Amino acid sequence: MTFRGFKHTPALDQFIRERAAELEPVASNRMTSCHIVVELEHEHAVPVFHARIDLCVPGGVIAVNKDAPDLRPHEDAYTAVRNAFAIARRQIESWEQRRHGTA
Repeated sequence: MTFRGFKHTPALDQFIRERAAELEPVASNRMTSCHIVVELEHEHAVPVFHARIDLCVPGGVIAVNKDAPDLRPHEDAYTAVRNAFAIARRQIESWEQRRHGTA
């Protein structure tokens, strides 16, 4: 976990760990690493949080970043994290389907 632009809390750390653990069974327990960056940007009228995730799986990396069309900045770190993990879940499900030849 990397945090930029704000002081994180143990509660946010735990929230992220729980979201990451929820992805393990979705990826058939084949994730080899998960790195998340939560960043607070002050360049907007209202400070906003972005969350980026890189998940290593056999054969590649599943990445959720600012360029994801359905990932939007949020005024709340928890919402940014939750939405990034929801996108990661969908990407893992798609990866699993391709891996098993069902897509």
